[in-house]
Amino acid sequence: MTGPASLVSNSFVKRTDPRDDRGHSHDLHETTFIALTAPICRANWWADVERFPKAKRQWFERYPKLKEVIPGHDTFGRVSSRLDTGEFLTAVHAWGERFAGALRDKGIATDGKLVRGSVIKRPDKIRSIRSQLS
Repeated sequence: MTGPASLVSNSFVKRTDPRDDRGHSHDLHETTFIALTAPICRANWWADVERFPKAKRQWFERYPKLKEVIPGHDTFGRVSSRLDTGEFLTAVHAWGERFAGALRDKGIATDGKLVRGSVIKRPDKIRSIRSQLS
């Protein structure tokens, strides 16, 4: 794995898989990568986490190769409920530090404003103005 996926993979490599050896077809690193990136893009529920990689499948295939079908929302919920909380939190902190280090001195400030009334008139066509400074 390269890019963002390698940051996740390197941070979570020592994590133990709480699932038994029979019957699971989804790689724990892939499931974790999806579960961590989806909320960054505003996925709030496990059903949103399931829909996110389906909508962005081409992007996801560049990083962790999705060997099987994308895990369902029940799978995300089951796996996350069985993880060792302390171990997972340590891995998330390591990932955050690596991610921040990779972005250091590469930030782009972004400012955005919604056009007045665009949400009310046509919620499917929200208009916004964005500016980015580097």
